Formats: sequence, structure tokens, C-alpha cells
Amino acid sequence: MQPKKNYKKIVIFGPLILVFAILSMMVYSYLMVLNQQITSEYRNVNAMLQRAGKILVALDYGFSSYYESTLTEATDFNIEVVNGVCQLSPKESLMITKNLAHSSPPINISYMMIGDEKYCNASSDVTELALRKVTLAPIISFLHDLDDYVIGVHYLDEHGFIISSPKEAIQGITQEQLKTVRLRNFWQEASQNPDVISVIGPSAFSEVLMQRNNMTLAMPVFENAVFKGVVVLDVSVDKLIGDLSPVAGKIRLVRTESLPTDGSAYLPHKLEVSYTNMDHYLYYHWDWRAEITQFVDDMSMSLAVVLLSYLVTVIGVLHLGTRVEKSYYADLASHDPMTGVLNRRGMEEFLRGKYHQQYLSIAILDIDNFKSINDTYGHDVGDDVICYLGEQIEKSIRNTDAVARFGGEEFVVYLTGDDSDVLKKIMLRVKDAITSQSSKVVENGFTVSGGVEIIQSDKGCDFDKLFKIADEKLYQAKTTGKDKLVF
Repeated sequence: MQPKKNYKKIVIFGPLILVFAILSMMVYSYLMVLNQQITSEYRNVNAMLQRAGKILVALDYGFSSYYESTLTEATDFNIEVVNGVCQLSPKESLMITKNLAHSSPPINISYMMIGDEKYCNASSDVTELALRKVTLAPIISFLHDLDDYVIGVHYLDEHGFIISSPKEAIQGITQEQLKTVRLRNFWQEASQNPDVISVIGPSAFSEVLMQRNNMTLAMPVFENAVFKGVVVLDVSVDKLIGDLSPVAGKIRLVRTESLPTDGSAYLPHKLEVSYTNMDHYLYYHWDWRAEITQFVDDMSMSLAVVLLSYLVTVIGVLHLGTRVEKSYYADLASHDPMTGVLNRRGMEEFLRGKYHQQYLSIAILDIDNFKSINDTYGHDVGDDVICYLGEQIEKSIRNTDAVARFGGEEFVVYLTGDDSDVLKKIMLRVKDAITSQSSKVVENGFTVSGGVEIIQSDKGCDFDKLFKIADEKLYQAKTTGKDKLVF
């Protein structure tokens, strides 16, 4: 088969199709793993927000239902005025809440109440109100410690005082900041949506605390259907969303109106949290350059194997193609292009070093009156006759024999065997096979003449000498009536 002229391009670019297929599978695998990580993190965030919502509902229920709690003694607290703000905090950092069983574990208390200076006056009516509310402060502290993403739990009373855990969350608030608390979005949202948790931010009450990337969950407190204040949970978005390392991008949480539309928001997911009016999305921030770098890092070994396989395949196929090409041209140089049988060079190479049996034969066959066939029927028919002759000879000889076209209508046949009479019979069979079906190629058919030289192989095989003898016998057959073989 003739090699394609552009086979080298095929060799180089053909394996690329396989490489691209493998790379596509690798990219698909990378995305599948990434999607699983993102989806898992989405579920975690949703579950944590659900938990935060339940905490807030429980806290709201506590402040709504136990507003007539036992009055706490002011002597149990450190009370001082700092920068015009009254600060109240428990004297002991570790206490056991009253009315608990003796076996109950201690609760680590970290909370503070702040308000106007008047709250530092123990005889004030508003101070008594605040002290009743402070009885729930240990619960606030306990709820704050449940999860690390809950960075602040607060109760803001309509009278202007605030109870918070941990105490560091409000310890530095100034009088001016205290006065503006009820002007913040979380207060307005909570007071206007009594039946749900209002979600503000990222950043809301956190702005007062000079914190960043936090989200506020707020719920109003009602006592006998009268609005009394707001309970607030500060949630750290950075702690809420886990580290997806070693993936390239980060999951971000934004309000719906802030969801990017530039294609960087990959797998956006709308948060659905019970009890809330949440209008937020989670999305994975997609950066092509970072993702490609991460992909290469993750798949470096696999990519190296693919590249090495590609190079080995190209080199191997190039080597094989070169051998096929070399074989093709070597075959082309030793075969007749019209009939496909050997040419003179091919016959000489075939006989070189050939093991001969007891006898060998060189025969020359020639089409009788071939010029007349060309003149009468044209050269196309003449070519068909030549091809037919080569085909019939190949069909009639054995695998150990060979046939070659030496030019024009002249064919040379090599035979070998252990009986000279058998070789003669084979040549006669070849001649009969040619002439018996020749009418299929040209009207009225045609005949052939031939000269056959048979010798014992131990006398040596001088091809030129044998060819000359057979040619002389062919001449004899031509001049003595044609359509015969001369042995």
C-alpha cells in the first residue's frame, strides 16, 4: 500500500486527538471533584445557618417568655462608667448558674451589658429592668460558645441598653455609637418583620464593632405583643465558609443584587434557611488563570505521563512509518508498477542467495503478435493483455517460484524442484492457463511462445547465462511457428 504523502503530519497530529480526549477526561474529573467540594461546602454553610437561625429563635423565645425573671443583685457585677457609657460585667469569670443541680458543669461566662450612665445607678427603675434581663446573659454567653462562626450574640433593648457576649464585642463602644444603634438596618429590619429572622449584611451591627465580612441575623422580641427589643447573632462569613484548599478559588456569600454577572460566579446557589428572609447567594469565584494553574499543579504527574506517552507514540509511529515508507519504495523499486510482479531488479534480488532444489528452471514467455493486438485494439487493451498474462502466471506457479516482467510483453519465470519433468509440466500448465482464457481479454484470444532452460542446481545458477539460453530458445519458438515452448 502506498504511504500517504502527509503521513508525518498524521503521525504528529493524530495522537493529539487521543491526548485531547485524555485531557478532556482529566478536566472533567477535575471539575467533578471541584463540584463535589463546592456542593458539600454549600450544604455545610446552609446547615450552619439553619443552626444559627434555631439558636436565634431559641434566644428570642427566652427573652419573650421570661421577662419577669428574678432580679439579679447589682452587687454581683462590676459596674463602671467608661467614656460616658455604663459597663456592667459579672465579677467572676467562671460561675455556676443558680437553680442548677449540684452535678451541673460550670459555664464559662463572658458577657457585658452597656447603656447610658443612668444604668450605673443601682436605684434607677431602668437599672432594675436591665438587671432582670441580665439573668439571661449566661445563656447568651453559652450560645456564643456553641459554634466558632457565631462571633457575637446580642440583646438590644428598646430602652437603649445592650447585653452582648463576648464582652469584648461591645467593650469599646462609645456613647455616640451607642446612640446610633437603633438607627442601624438590623434594628429597622427586625422591627418591621416580626415573624421572620432578618438577615443583614455581610456587615451590619458588625460595623459598630469595626468588624468586616460578617453577617447579622436579627429577630424582634415581643412581650405581650409589644415590641421590646432585638436579639442579634453576628456570624463570621470567613469562619462560616470553610477552606476549600487546595482548590484555586474561594466560595463567597453575597446578596442577590451583588451576584457577579461577568462569568466569575461559578455554581451559584441561593441560600434557603428556615425562619429567615434571606436573599443571599453562595458562589465559587472562578478565575481562569488560577484554575489552570491549579489544574496543572494537581495533574502534574498525569500530564507528564500524557506528554511522555504522546512523545513515545509519535516517535514509535514515525519509526514504523519510516520503515513502511522504506519498504514501500524498496518494493516499488523491485516490482513492475503495471502488473505488480517482479521486475528485472526484483528477480535478481530474489535469486540472490536463493536455496534451489535439485533442479531449477528459467523460462521466458512472450506474447505472440503483440504489436498486432496494439494496432487492432489499442494500447489500453494491450495493457490489459499484459496484466492478464502476469496474473495468470502468478496463479499457476507455486510460492517457491517467481515471475518477473522484463519489459514490454516479456515475462521471466523461475521454477525449482526435484524432478525436471515436473518443471516441464508446470510450464505447460502455465501456457495452457494463459491461452485457454485469453479470449476474455481480447477477441479471438492470443497465444504465447517461450524458451525454457532447466539445469541441475549443483552446476551453479548464473542468471545471465541461463537467461541468454532461454532467450535463444524463445527466438527458436518464435521462428518455428510460435504458440509453443522450447525446452
